[in-house]
Amino acid sequence: MRTMKVSLLAVFFFLSSVRPVAQVRETPELENLVRQDLRTVPGLSVFDNVTFKVYGLTVILEGQVTSPALKNAVEGTVRQINGVDGVNNFIELLPMTPSDQDVRMATLRAVYGDPNLTPDSLGPDPPIHIVVRNGNVMLEGRVRNIVERSDAYARAASVPGVAGVTNELQTAP
Repeated sequence: MRTMKVSLLAVFFFLSSVRPVAQVRETPELENLVRQDLRTVPGLSVFDNVTFKVYGLTVILEGQVTSPALKNAVEGTVRQINGVDGVNNFIELLPMTPSDQDVRMATLRAVYGDPNLTPDSLGPDPPIHIVVRNGNVMLEGRVRNIVERSDAYARAASVPGVAGVTNELQTAP
């Protein structure tokens, strides 16, 4: 019995002296860090759409990118954030066929060619992401109002070679 008490005391003192290497962050703080760091990933463009969710200290990556290198770069960037314990990468690789590339470029010119539609244009986090898969265009992001949302849809739908348009644009509150 005495040996068991001594062993328990030794374990208690050992555990109480151990300090965590990295301070654990609250989920909202971790979400802000992930959001900020994703803006710094080199090569991400208007044709890529990366989203994420944070569950505890695990980050779930979703969305679409145009190259395997980008998929890996996004995951690597998130893995290096202090406080992230795990990353699940469910980012989809988009086809890079010549016809999809043509649709991407033509849709970019149509949507971002309207100065009233996108005054902030193409910064590190563009307001409208143009995701093209087999001739189908999906518009993702956030615009100022319903008129901009409708205009973006109409411009994308008018592009030759577009098989269909899905408008997932959100309006600012």
